[in-house]
Amino acid sequence: MNPMHLRRPLVISLQATLLSCALFGCSSEKSAGAHGSGKESKEVKDDKGGKKPDRPAIVDGMIAKVTSTAVEVSGAGTLLAMDEVDLKTEASGRIRQLNFPEGRAVSEGTVIAKIDDAVLQAQKAKIQAQVQRYATSLERKRQELALKAVSQQDVDLVVADHEAAKADLRLVDAQIRNTEVRAPFAGRLGLRNVSVGQVVTIGQTLARLTRSRPLRVELSVPEAKAGALRLGTPVSFKV
Repeated sequence: MNPMHLRRPLVISLQATLLSCALFGCSSEKSAGAHGSGKESKEVKDDKGGKKPDRPAIVDGMIAKVTSTAVEVSGAGTLLAMDEVDLKTEASGRIRQLNFPEGRAVSEGTVIAKIDDAVLQAQKAKIQAQVQRYATSLERKRQELALKAVSQQDVDLVVADHEAAKADLRLVDAQIRNTEVRAPFAGRLGLRNVSVGQVVTIGQTLARLTRSRPLRVELSVPEAKAGALRLGTPVSFKV
């Protein structure tokens, strides 16, 4: 069947309906009932038989905006020092020097206490002499090796003795450094627990060093409001 035979009766029927509505005046409900759809009764034809566009629909709407809400958490807190450490000795012996202004500020690296290191200094002098002797012997052995007067094994033995002596020297230097108690950071000293001439043991506490600038605040936040906190959130407090 020719498709044109299907479309022409439909167009004619639609035009007849619109004409009858224009002459006799039919409501949209009746037209909708006649054709089974209310959409066809609302369509308006122009002079050429084309459909006119529907009017734009009017819709009420709301614009959503993102806003921030302040979350306030108040309560009692505690001011704590940023750094705090107990100054302890790493060597045993008699305190020879005590540079301890109680309640005063000290800078980083300040010698707070000095333990007598006379025995270690004597050991250091002895080892230094050994290092020098092995260095001289090593130079002489290398000259003899060039003349083939000694073997390479003889030179290697002197090299080993020289390296061992230098290792002993580094060990004594480390022990001498341990006789000095220095401030690990700039801060304020508390009350001292020792005096000059007192014999101390390894690990004994001399005093406490506190860094009071800046301070940190420790407080508790309810679990319901903890999720609103972020790194960098400003905090105000009063004493």
